[in-house]
Amino acid sequence: MNAKNLFIVTILVLTLLACNTNKKQQEIPEQETELIDHDSETKKTENEISVNKILVLEQTNFDETIKTGIYLVDFYADWCKPCKEMHPILEKFAEINGEKIRVCKINVDNAQDICQKYEIAAIPSFIVFKDGKNVLNLVGMRDLETLTQELSEFIK
Repeated sequence: MNAKNLFIVTILVLTLLACNTNKKQQEIPEQETELIDHDSETKKTENEISVNKILVLEQTNFDETIKTGIYLVDFYADWCKPCKEMHPILEKFAEINGEKIRVCKINVDNAQDICQKYEIAAIPSFIVFKDGKNVLNLVGMRDLETLTQELSEFIK
């Protein structure tokens, strides 16, 4: 195993341990999903669903969805406590800024090819895509104010 792979495995193990340290995790209630009603700037597909203004992506619709416009993609896992804690912050961000930057999420457990392509080594991780190109990478939890400041150039 080369040093890069060892480093990635170490980061993933540490993330897993951090996410599982608190056995009394506060669960985010399951959200009802519904078909999304896109604005004219966003391409519509039958596979897209939205959970409280956050578009849920799959490997099958990822590239097609992000190819036009500006997207903040949350790389998360259902078992990750910091990922769960970020969800309401992302919902609020989407509510405030959803007209300028579309908020999406993709489960790393179901999108290993995409995670490898974008070198996702820790979660939560966020990538901003502009017309399909990776323009900004962020790793770790943030409060709404910090996230808004970091993405200010995309939400002007």
